[in-house]
Amino acid sequence: MSGENVFQRYLSKKYKLENLTDRGAGPVITISREIGCFAGDIAEKLVQRINYEPVTTDSKKKWNWISKEILEKSAEELKIKPERISHIFEAKKKVLLQDLADSLIKKYYVSDSQIIATIHHIIQSFAYEGRIVIVGRAAAVITNEMARALHIKLIAPVDFRIKLLCTNLKVTKKEAKSSIEDYDRKREAFIKFFRGTKPENDFYDVILNRANFDEEKIVDIIYDLAVMKKLF
Repeated sequence: MSGENVFQRYLSKKYKLENLTDRGAGPVITISREIGCFAGDIAEKLVQRINYEPVTTDSKKKWNWISKEILEKSAEELKIKPERISHIFEAKKKVLLQDLADSLIKKYYVSDSQIIATIHHIIQSFAYEGRIVIVGRAAAVITNEMARALHIKLIAPVDFRIKLLCTNLKVTKKEAKSSIEDYDRKREAFIKFFRGTKPENDFYDVILNRANFDEEKIVDIIYDLAVMKKLF
């Protein structure tokens, strides 16, 4: 049985998921990004913009953004340490000896299928509750059937991404280039868990070239698109 079939079987058994096309679900904005297209500051500024604008401040619930919290919530639900599931986001294979050690000291074994299903559930839960910006974690794919959603992907030429990595992470060009090649491969493997054979770009409403717009402009564009889609 393929890994995808195992995942689907576990997911259907473990969780009875809500219909994310319901009018009450959302709204949610997802931001996917290539490595080097830093999106944390963009998400932060977007949330501040949404919560500041009069058209979006009539709700008692403010907008927030999340990314690494998904890993923490998933680990909490599985009752394991976050570092024990981080390999899923990096699409690494577990070390066999570590798996064996974990299975001996735990009452039950947490498989990759369980981890992926939990991540899926956590993201859907955040999205269903609404007024959330989710950065990365295949959120666009997982919430793609939701009606009140906007899905953005940030891309950029390799040279631009290398420059930002060198500046923000204080690494050499060689290290930045190696990180990009490694991350792009791992990211593709992770997203494929959820998208199957469907092309990834089919899941996005808009793809923005990070090299052509500064952070403020990207925030403006995403905000305007959200208004157009009547998320507020």
